[in-house]
Amino acid sequence: MVNLMDYKKVLERILMGKQRKIDVGRIDEEYCITVVGIGLDGKVAEVNNVSKYKKWFNFIRLGALSYVLSFLQVLLKYRPVNIQLNIDGEKLVFLMSG
Repeated sequence: MVNLMDYKKVLERILMGKQRKIDVGRIDEEYCITVVGIGLDGKVAEVNNVSKYKKWFNFIRLGALSYVLSFLQVLLKYRPVNIQLNIDGEKLVFLMSG
């Protein structure tokens, strides 16, 4: 593990490290290499990211509370949706019963 505070080692690892293949996700024209949230968690993240209170909660070091507030907002209105995934040419469909 590289200590991120040792910038010389971090820079050396970036410049001299081994390349390796990783899986990359794509949603329409957007790519992601970490986490994709769909459904309830994705909606909570979306609401939180555009909220006016997130910046304020982060400023007072209570950023996690912004997610709690966003969760409560979403919980009151959220309705499940049907999801279709295409993975390596295979189509997967998840239908939500109403």
